[in-house]
Amino acid sequence: MYPTLAVLVCQHIAVEGAHICYAIRSQPIREEDSGWQFLCSHRSAECSPVRIWAVEEIVRYDPDVLKIIDSPAGTSFFKTTTSTGSAFQKI
Repeated sequence: MYPTLAVLVCQHIAVEGAHICYAIRSQPIREEDSGWQFLCSHRSAECSPVRIWAVEEIVRYDPDVLKIIDSPAGTSFFKTTTSTGSAFQKI
């Protein structure tokens, strides 16, 4: 894990406290970029503007992120919630 690298976070998560529903990792474009985007269940156009957080901040917000944070660029996840808990599922 790279705690100080940047992630993009949907405004609904960052400002309103929404749950993370999607995690998408693209190829990083800058040295300080992790490539991660964390989105809520709203359509992508409704998630603008995004906020920039550090990896360590998103892990504190949702500790389940730690289980996927080392996934390679090009991977995407959907977070499912059941009566026994929640987990990221690769899509």
